[in-house]
Amino acid sequence: MTLHKTNPQFLPFASAIFSFLSLLLVPYPSRLNSSPTVSIDMSSTNEAVPVRPKVLVPEKVSPDGIALLQNAFDVHERRGLSPEQLLDIIPDYEALIVRSETKVNAGLLNKAKKLKVVARAGVGVDNVDVVTATKLGIIVVNSPVGNINAAAEHTIARTSSSRNQPF
Repeated sequence: MTLHKTNPQFLPFASAIFSFLSLLLVPYPSRLNSSPTVSIDMSSTNEAVPVRPKVLVPEKVSPDGIALLQNAFDVHERRGLSPEQLLDIIPDYEALIVRSETKVNAGLLNKAKKLKVVARAGVGVDNVDVVTATKLGIIVVNSPVGNINAAAEHTIARTSSSRNQPF
């Protein structure tokens, strides 16, 4: 993994998400009492074939972050999904990365039988039903420091423009 090549503003988010998604690589009993990390492929050899956890990203996320995650996970970018389409495909995923558009409600969480992590790329988790996720053993994380630089720049720009004087 080459973090030094990543956009520096993305590093706080990337490291937080990567750390929590890495929990998926540690085998532990899921709600279905199966391990998502290893399966047996008997078609070509008798050796165990590692399965990379599947991560669904239904919204626009930094390409740097996607590239970083693709080193260890099977990342699927599926923008523009309707709520019904999301319900249809969510059972196949161990992790979900959202921003503010996707609503992660109880209905979605209950259909997500393999889901271990919901990661919110941004401040707060107001679009995630944290109570239901907790009851189902799903970890919910966010990246509150991911956009600090952008927020600070915006604040200074607004302050400067409202005073109508340069800094």
